[in-house]
Amino acid sequence: MKPLPHDSFAERIFLSGILREPELNVLAFTRVAVADLYCHPHRLVYGAAMELWGAFCTVTVADVYRRLWLRGQIADLGHMPAVWLWDLHEADPSGYDCLAAAETVLHLSRWRRALVAQRALLGELERGRVAPEELQEMIR
Repeated sequence: MKPLPHDSFAERIFLSGILREPELNVLAFTRVAVADLYCHPHRLVYGAAMELWGAFCTVTVADVYRRLWLRGQIADLGHMPAVWLWDLHEADPSGYDCLAAAETVLHLSRWRRALVAQRALLGELERGRVAPEELQEMIR
């Protein structure tokens, strides 16, 4: 089965933006959910950042690192999590638009959800649990 569509670069740019520009946090955290990110380490970082923001705390690399450490998730970032987080913070040297990256993340997330739903429906059709006529009615 082919992997679901995603853009790791857009996710990194998005996370870099929220770690570097706190004024973007309101826009980011109210529009993008943790489940919208595809890469597991990116989901962990964004979840920790959202948790900090929701508790009215600052969202810095050090704060996110500390939150992940307290959750017991820091090892999930790989061999050198502090370096990985700092690299993530510095991922946007070009000034690429964080909000444009957020739109890409959201677009791909909607696409993935549609593909997962399509695969589930086709699986039900193959198992004979849904008649072709019912499937056509669901699509309308």
